[in-house]
Amino acid sequence: MARYIYRVDGTDHITFVNSKWLEFAHQNGAPELTDPSVLGSSIWQFIAGAETRLLYESLFRRLRATNNEVTVPFHCDSPTAIRKMELTLRSMPHGGIEFEGRLLEARERAYTPMLDRGVPRNEEQVVICSLCRRILVAEGEWNELEAALVRLRLFMRTSVPRLSECVCPQCGDHTVQNTTRNS
Repeated sequence: MARYIYRVDGTDHITFVNSKWLEFAHQNGAPELTDPSVLGSSIWQFIAGAETRLLYESLFRRLRATNNEVTVPFHCDSPTAIRKMELTLRSMPHGGIEFEGRLLEARERAYTPMLDRGVPRNEEQVVICSLCRRILVAEGEWNELEAALVRLRLFMRTSVPRLSECVCPQCGDHTVQNTTRNS
């Protein structure tokens, strides 16, 4: 099983990415993510959404205080694939953190422009969970992408809305419970 590893130092700057991480980025439409472009960069420039950032800031504080590890399930979907993954965050010396991503399951999906970074976007926004990739379709109601496209009639539109990243309540609760359990 491939392991996608990267590390940050005590100031949250990227100090290491392994070759599998670089390969994965390139294969998934991010060829700009190379050693020179990411090493020394703040991890925060790669984490979208205020709620997602707050979740990771909280995880970082807890890891640095407890010298422990936590595993977070997430999706790393592409326009043509659904990928269930998990990310294990581990404390390292001097406040560093190691991230190890592992692919648990992958399956193909019909091309979905909503997840294509290269597709032009209109001004409308759709809220998407950074972890499970479900879409908010109504107050408190989150649907898988394909069901959300139907529910919101997004497949009938000529342009694609912007994605606004957040953490849905289910993923937030699960992550907090998992962090508490591992402390």
